[in-house]
Amino acid sequence: MTRIFFNQNIISPYRLPLFEELNEEYDVEVWFHRKGEEREWEAEFDDYGFDYKILDNFQLGPLTFNPGFFWKLLNENFDVYFINENPSTFLQSFAILTVAKLKQRPVVIWSETIDTEKSREIPDSVLKKIPVKAWRSFKESYRKILFKFSDRFVAFSEMAEEFLVRRGVAEEKIETQIQVMPEKLLPEPENHDLKENYSGQKMILSLGYLEERKGVQDLIEAFRRIDDEDYTLVIAGTGPYEKQLKKKASEDDRIEFVGYLSEQEKANYFDAADLFVLPTHHDPWGLVINEALHYSTPAITTEAAGAKELLDKEKIFREGDASELQNLLKKNPETSEKYISLDKGTSALEKAIEEFR
Repeated sequence: MTRIFFNQNIISPYRLPLFEELNEEYDVEVWFHRKGEEREWEAEFDDYGFDYKILDNFQLGPLTFNPGFFWKLLNENFDVYFINENPSTFLQSFAILTVAKLKQRPVVIWSETIDTEKSREIPDSVLKKIPVKAWRSFKESYRKILFKFSDRFVAFSEMAEEFLVRRGVAEEKIETQIQVMPEKLLPEPENHDLKENYSGQKMILSLGYLEERKGVQDLIEAFRRIDDEDYTLVIAGTGPYEKQLKKKASEDDRIEFVGYLSEQEKANYFDAADLFVLPTHHDPWGLVINEALHYSTPAITTEAAGAKELLDKEKIFREGDASELQNLLKKNPETSEKYISLDKGTSALEKAIEEFR
């Protein structure tokens, strides 16, 4: 059976079913550079049959190091090597590339990186300007080398494909697919009393990690311009920008902050919502859009979200444009009928593997 190697910077629960799907056809092994990040994610491997390793690691600024990574990989044999091109693990990427070339095996880059105004933004602080510029210059140089010596590419959105093409990757070398949220991770709604609580209201929901780039401040501004007591804005999630957002919303008692939600609670709120909004300034994808579609909740998002390709054009607005967002909040968009199955989330990966099988 064809043996496939993947590296992942962190354990992301929504990726695990994807690896399992591939493992039904191939012998898949995934090496995770570290367990996770600040988000309250939990990952259980009991239901999955693919092989994996969680590597010893330590952090130095934005970088993750895994002692002995090169030698561990050199002692293994795989038929195809997939590299997740995250710059935080650039040494590991070059190690995978080197080992693959030594063993004369193909390398496939899988990437979800996109270009947005936010990704090009440099902070005004003089103290931050030099390191930010240096880091971004390094990332471009790193990718230039990595892309030059790789055989194929998988882009996890149309925007990710555009990112690769802008950096000189030939279109014929790229397979493109969407990101998927496996249905097995999405429970059915249970608390129907919650839906009853918002009866007679237009309940607008925003859910995610509360940081500045997510754009919830724009949503609050747009919502406050609507002079209608029958509107309610529910903001779910926690994060470093939470205090600023609560201050911005403090004079409007129609705005509720409900904190971190479990997967079951998220299902209940999606079921109760009349509209879901992802007002992000930069999101390589935005799986909450997939979740909204799964629960038949009408959704809108910005030009800066990879997941915008799942929505009709009239449901997409310019990031940071509170006036345009205000107009969309007052409309009643229809629920999207698009269904996103897990096999669509593995199609490009399978095509890349089959080319070298």
